Amino acid sequence: MDRILLSTNYPNLLGLALHKLIPEKASELFTDESYFIRTFKNQLSSIVIDINECPKSTSSIKDINIFIFTQIFKMFKNLQYFKFNPFDGSHYDRLTFCESRPYILSSTLLVLRVVVDCYEDCLYLLDGRFNQLNTIYVTICSSKVPTLPVVNNKLIYYQIMTYKNFKNSKIISYIDGFPQLNQFHCHIYSYSYPYSLTHYNYITNNFRGGLFKHDCKISLVDERPFEHEFFLQIAKSFPFVRELRIHNLEPLNNDKQQCSIIEYPHLTKLVLIQNHNHENYLEQFLNSSKMYLSNNIYLIADYDCLQRVTDNFTSDTTRMNSAKTKYLNLDIQPELSLDLIKDYVPRAELC
Repeated sequence: MDRILLSTNYPNLLGLALHKLIPEKASELFTDESYFIRTFKNQLSSIVIDINECPKSTSSIKDINIFIFTQIFKMFKNLQYFKFNPFDGSHYDRLTFCESRPYILSSTLLVLRVVVDCYEDCLYLLDGRFNQLNTIYVTICSSKVPTLPVVNNKLIYYQIMTYKNFKNSKIISYIDGFPQLNQFHCHIYSYSYPYSLTHYNYITNNFRGGLFKHDCKISLVDERPFEHEFFLQIAKSFPFVRELRIHNLEPLNNDKQQCSIIEYPHLTKLVLIQNHNHENYLEQFLNSSKMYLSNNIYLIADYDCLQRVTDNFTSDTTRMNSAKTKYLNLDIQPELSLDLIKDYVPRAELC
């Protein structure tokens, strides 16, 4: 990483994602005197941090996380987007403010994504210190999730309204429980009219519906299976969606029943993440009797899953939608049946 950052100047660099950082290395990177801070502190507006597990770490990972989190807001004065840990909720990226309350303020931050230890940590982030914040994604990791009495939408809504910038805005807030992960996710969206958000992430079966004409990128995540009716609701609520990501390890329960055809006329990218054990989500979208897709689809899926769904690239049921694929990205690529793929998906470019 040092070799890349020191090799040349990056005058047009506005965003940077740092993944799998070793804790001590991450701590050194964000000291006041570091080359990284001196070079980019007035330049970056978007930062993603992901700390890697390191058994030999000599410092408290909690202290390191708080140090990095504090330094980010202390040094980067133009920060608008900050993501601390992508999704998995590992304790190596978890923040807690119960033992110490660092002085953190930002008048530029618009979007924040974090993983915290407890509900009180979430409230600490919502006490007005980020006065321009309009979207926050919080994963709260707690063994008390099922019985936590203070977790309800009314309390979350009350805490949001402490933001003076939110008073004239439309608020969407809800909480999703993930018992298998021992987590619950608190989602808070704020927007003013006209509605301008272009993405809506981590939608679950708890989705309340609505009409979101400007959202072109959405992701669906849950521990409970998505059914045909859910995909129909998503199509109605997001009529212009272009990119759809699906992450669900539970199979559809009613994938064999007769259903109406769902239309995604503007979809150009379909990503199925870790769904290789349950190919019926892929079948749901490739089956032309269930789904209508536009041309020029960029499909990211598992090879074995695709092979099963298409009956080794021979099924007529999935042939029509498969033929609309322009780019095909297969997660696992053993000895590919290239001739069969090219015949079944004639316009697709493997990437």
